[in-house]
Amino acid sequence: MKRNVLNSLVVLLLVFSSSVSYAGKVKKGFVALEMHDYFKAKKAFSKGMKYNPEVCSFGLANLYSRDNNVFYSKDSAYRYIRLAKTTFYDAKASKRERFAKYGWDANGIDSLERIIADQFYAEAKRINTSDSYNSFLNSHPNSIHAQRALTVRDSIAFFSAVMENTSSSYKAFIDTYPQSDYIDIARDNFYEVEFSELTGDESLASYLKFVQLNANSPLRPAAEKKIFEIVTEPNTQESFDVFIRTYPENSMIDSAWRQLYQSSMDTFDLLTLKRFKNKYPNYPYQKELLRDMEYIDSVFLPIKQGDQFGFMNTAGITMIPPVYQQVSKFSEGLAVAAKNGKYGVIDKYNQVRIPFKFDAISDFNNGRAIVEQNGLQGMIHRNGSFVFECKFDDMGTLSDGLIYASDGEKFGYYDVTGFLRIPMKFTDAYDFSNGIAKVELDGLAAFIDIYGVYVVPPAFEELRIFSDSLYIYEQNGFYGFTNRLGKSVIDPMYDEIGELHNGFAIASIDGEIVYLNGGGQVIVQNDFEEFPNFMSRGEFLNGEAIAMKEGVYGKINQKGREVIKFQYENLGMGAYIFPFKKKGQWGVMNASGKVIVPSKYTSIAIYDDAYIIASTDFGEGVLSINDKEIIPMSFLSVEYLTDDLFVAESETGFGVLRKKEMIAPLEFDSVQMFGKDFLLLIKLERWAYLDIATGKLIEMRVETGE
Repeated sequence: MKRNVLNSLVVLLLVFSSSVSYAGKVKKGFVALEMHDYFKAKKAFSKGMKYNPEVCSFGLANLYSRDNNVFYSKDSAYRYIRLAKTTFYDAKASKRERFAKYGWDANGIDSLERIIADQFYAEAKRINTSDSYNSFLNSHPNSIHAQRALTVRDSIAFFSAVMENTSSSYKAFIDTYPQSDYIDIARDNFYEVEFSELTGDESLASYLKFVQLNANSPLRPAAEKKIFEIVTEPNTQESFDVFIRTYPENSMIDSAWRQLYQSSMDTFDLLTLKRFKNKYPNYPYQKELLRDMEYIDSVFLPIKQGDQFGFMNTAGITMIPPVYQQVSKFSEGLAVAAKNGKYGVIDKYNQVRIPFKFDAISDFNNGRAIVEQNGLQGMIHRNGSFVFECKFDDMGTLSDGLIYASDGEKFGYYDVTGFLRIPMKFTDAYDFSNGIAKVELDGLAAFIDIYGVYVVPPAFEELRIFSDSLYIYEQNGFYGFTNRLGKSVIDPMYDEIGELHNGFAIASIDGEIVYLNGGGQVIVQNDFEEFPNFMSRGEFLNGEAIAMKEGVYGKINQKGREVIKFQYENLGMGAYIFPFKKKGQWGVMNASGKVIVPSKYTSIAIYDDAYIIASTDFGEGVLSINDKEIIPMSFLSVEYLTDDLFVAESETGFGVLRKKEMIAPLEFDSVQMFGKDFLLLIKLERWAYLDIATGKLIEMRVETGE
């Protein structure tokens, strides 16, 4: 019995001694670690792992995380800190209390874990690939660097997709990173690149295949429009006919019908309309066609009675009674009218085609008009349907098949079907012209094409087109040239740069006028001085330009050589004849410098190289280019209208002359053009029209056409 008790005591003593011994290993390990004796620390912690793995794993993690010893290993540090973290609360409280002095507590473990995570993040940054950041995120999802790593990873992956720029690269990104901040632009790029890949040869077959394979693609309308453009490229009645019969489900079918109609109207008369109606019984706009036939040759002129407006025909018969607050001219068989403060649209039957519910309506253009409602703009079709609901703060005009619109914060571009072709991402936008449009992004100007791709990236506060490859930019009040990459190719040194016309552009620098070629290089420079309105007056016209030297005017050719001597007080513009000023008086000379009208007038203006409006101390009149008087110098003012028509002003009012013949008396308050065929003459409440071709004066009669 005594022997068994003795044996038990020996076993307990051995266990206690071993425990004390390994506890001593912990202490030795941390002391060695503090003394930077890393070999001793590693040995102590490694042996201590048998009985004290919780604290020794923390010690080893500490050892491996230090980059000032041969044992430095991020992977080992990560392995042991994970072990320390998962076993910490498995240890007895007494043990946690005993070894807390070595930093082995929850805060210490978390702190060391963050240090190790920092090392992994630094390594991920050094490698700087999406894989390196993915590896970091997989092992350290809760790191303070996780969000940044996620952002950078997505950026690298997206940039890689952009560099490859294929539909498969964007598809891979979309599938791999569906929650990325880049997902929307990746999808946009995917659709555009896929469209480009499938339709790269721009053939009819490729667009048809795209529509077949991508029925739900946002670029399907673009493909259908291309189909429409290719099939109808001849722009003939036959081509639109083929399109309508072959592609009745195409989104451009409406445009096809309308353009078929327009293309059939080479002669817009009743016979042509009847032929169209018989040939196309399924034309969807029969009512419009019938009304066009009814009033094909009728002209409706606005009339005013009190504060109300209506329309009369050219016989002076009232066709639409004056019941509206405002009316526009008829355009495409429709007129905008206002009633009770709201705008609608009427036809020549005075039928309301579009209800009076809008705050404004523009003139119709190809069956469409901009409308405004509650401060927001939209677009309507002539049949009353919306192309766009009234939801935009601003809208442009339709050009190159696109129209800009703003939601109050950003601008984008829509096509005529109402599809958003270029996303709402710009801070300002302008109409397209020749396939490009100016936009602004956060205060910087740029140019885009009809697909929204930057032609010139946003790099300058002000930007305008100079040539196919050069753009004018402004910096600190001076102008220079940039290329399509947004890189300055000619530093900003000019005070002004004009537009390029026939290979020449006028510019000024330090008060001197020079001329530039299409490359922005100076090609004419001869100490020419600035003068009033030189940017327009100094442009080359018929190979010659007005210039100034030493305070006097002359003319130069495109080599900068003098062709009209520098001796005049002023010169006016003109291709073949032009005004000159000498000794305070104006005359006219021809391109060879021969005086054809002596300098004896106080002012001169030339129109159509045929008529000269001249002023004397006694009044204004009109001369021929042979210095013959057409209209005597007896009027307060004379204004050229068109052909041989002039508006003259006397003390009794305005009138109209055809050369010397007075065809409208000098009694009106104003005279203005109304379309190209009529003049509108107003005297108080009296409205009259003058038929330019016949000289007939038209006024409202009492009779009505009802």
